This record gives sequence, C-alpha cells and structure tokens, in this order.
Amino acid sequence: GVVLLKNINETLPLNPATVGRMLLVGPHANATQALLGNYFGQPPFIVSPVEGIQGYGVSASFVLGCDSVECANTTGFPEAVRRAKEAESVVLVVGIDNDSPSGEGEGKDRNSIYLPGMQHALVRAVAQAAIKPVTVVVLGGGAVDLSAEKANPKVGSILWAGYPGQSGGKAIADTIFGESNPGGRLPQTFYAATLATSVSLFDMGMRPNSETGNPGRTYRFYTGTPVYEFGYGLSYSRFEYRWHDQHGAASGTPPPISVVDATAAQKIAEEHKHDLLALDSLPPIIQFSVIVSNHGPTGAEVVLVYVRPPAGVAGKDGVPLKSLRHFTRVTVQRNKHATVDIVLRPQDFQVPIGANGALGIPFGDWHVQIGQRSGNVLTMPHLEHIVTMVEGPASNLGVSPSAIVTQ
Repeated sequence: GVVLLKNINETLPLNPATVGRMLLVGPHANATQALLGNYFGQPPFIVSPVEGIQGYGVSASFVLGCDSVECANTTGFPEAVRRAKEAESVVLVVGIDNDSPSGEGEGKDRNSIYLPGMQHALVRAVAQAAIKPVTVVVLGGGAVDLSAEKANPKVGSILWAGYPGQSGGKAIADTIFGESNPGGRLPQTFYAATLATSVSLFDMGMRPNSETGNPGRTYRFYTGTPVYEFGYGLSYSRFEYRWHDQHGAASGTPPPISVVDATAAQKIAEEHKHDLLALDSLPPIIQFSVIVSNHGPTGAEVVLVYVRPPAGVAGKDGVPLKSLRHFTRVTVQRNKHATVDIVLRPQDFQVPIGANGALGIPFGDWHVQIGQRSGNVLTMPHLEHIVTMVEGPASNLGVSPSAIVTQ
C-alpha cells in the first residue's frame, strides 16, 4: 500500500468538498505507463494521478515542470511556480521510472539515489511559491534520498506510492482525500545519497566494514542514520500499544522478564533446521499479547516484532542489529481495540555469527521490540520485552524449571 512518510499538522487528508482549485506538478503528474514499473501485463486502462484526483469531482489541472523524468533543466519551472501561486492546493508527483537513463530496471543501475536531475529543485521552488504546505508523492521501486523534502517546512506531507499499477492514480487520490487510510510500511531503508558515493560499487558486503568505510546495508546491519527506516509508515489514525495482562485488560506493565535456556533452544532449532513446517510447529518459548487501540479514524496497523541481540553482541562479529520475526496487520475501528498474539519459537532467536554465518543464540539480555522505536510514540508506538538467554536450565537461576523457558 501507499506509505505516509510525513504529515505535519495533518496536511492530509484533504476534503474534496472544500479543497478548491488543485494543481498537480511534476514529471509523473499525468503518468500512466510509469505507474506499472516492470514485470507486468498491459492493462486495459491506466488511471493517472491527475485523473484520480479529477475523479473526486474537484477542479484539478497539471503542469509537468520538467520535460521528462530526467528533469535536465529548469525551463519549465517558471510556469509551474506561477500556477502554484494561483492554486489553493498543490500536489507534486515526482520520482523515478524504468525507462529513463537514470531509472531502474534490468541491465542498469542507478548511480545516484537522489531524485533525478532537477526534481529536488522543482519541489523546492513550487513549495516555496505555494499558498499552503504541499504534498509530495514519490513513485519508484528503489530507495530515494528525501532528506530535503523531509526537512522542508513547506512540504506538509510525503507519500511513497511505489509503482501502484493500473489504478495507481485512483489509489493516490483515495489516500490524499482520506477514502483510504494509509497503512503501508516501507519495505526497505531510505539512505542518505552520500552512501552511494562513499562506498565502492564493488563492495557488496551487507555487514559494516571499517576498512572500506561500508556502514552496512539494510535495517539489520546499517549503522548510519537513515532518512526513513525500514518499517516506517504513518497513518491518519493514532494507534497505541499496551500490554495484555492475565485478566484480559490493557496494562502499562510489561510481562516479567523471560528466562530461556539458550542451549536447549539452540539444540531444538538445529534438530529441525531442514524442516520448515516442523520449525513452525515447535512449541513457543515466548508468548504474549498486545492490545492495539485506535484513537482516530478506522485504519489498519501493521504490528512489527523484532528481536535485538544483547548489547555486547549486536552489530559485532557478523551479528545483525535486529531481525524482523513476526508481523501482522489488524484493522481497528475508531475508539476500539484489537488483540495481537505474538509467538516466538527457538529459531526466531538464532542469528548468524562469525565469518561463516553459523546460526547460534548468544547469551544475555535480548529485547523483543514490538513496533518502531523512532518517531512520535503516539503515531509510531512501540513496546519492549526483555528475554534473558542463559546457558543451561532456567531453574539454575532459582526460577521454576522448564525445558526451555520460564516467564
């Protein structure tokens, strides 16, 4: 789905009944074929972004501002700026595609993760001229450095739409006008563009490398500060996470620390490592529930569950910083709540260790992270539960014995 990356002072959603004259600006404002990405069959019709907006009965027009996605010059900027000053609401539709020389696709790589050509300058000029903060819609499959748009106070909201397909223009319009409440999450890390120039194209390592200056790649290993992190995504709703206590009520008190016999858990995981069905059928070693409450309009929340290895181990000797182990999407009505059950099994705590990547379960205090850690806790909620991995039975620590775990 569409991912809402920024929404200052509830810039979105817009009300089609009161929005007034709308202007769409950018090389993708009237895009059709570019919405499809690649690996597609030709659909019977394609709804462009401006057509999607016009489908709500609003007065909407468009100006490209750039002669193509490459946006090699600024000759179209004055007209875009002039019309932006006259519009009551402005939406910029920018991004990348599969056909341009700077685009993405089979047989070619981008050499920059900035928006192509002068597109950043177009956003800046139009946003500065607009009466109200603008909305920026970004098309494309790969990561784009949106640092400038994120920091620009005249950019009120940012939507990442990927390649939304045949009815992509309608999907974008539905999100802008609130018919669809965005619940998408970024499926990748959005890095600063300097990553592409500071790390050799021949350095394909995922893990950080101090000798080459590689800060690592993906949410599992990247040690830098992302522009937008993997799993990030806002909503028009305001979700809150609380623990589900033993009486079935929401609680602000986390469950007791879980103590796990890591040696036994590792042995069980190894015995079944070649049988995925058997692994998924193993008894859980960690099991608890979270109550997701919605204090806004009806919407869907994606609950992400990560495991973070002990602080002295994470990010060292090939061990990832964290790993996604569970996710589920729940739709919650306004002022209602839903219960999400979380189950983690022995293999969920196995991580690659050392040069050969052998799977193991390091001893120490693990953190089970529910949700995202960054962002406003009201819009990107998160909880944490500590799991202590010990060598040998948990009963050795003076707690009730169990083959694997006691809570």
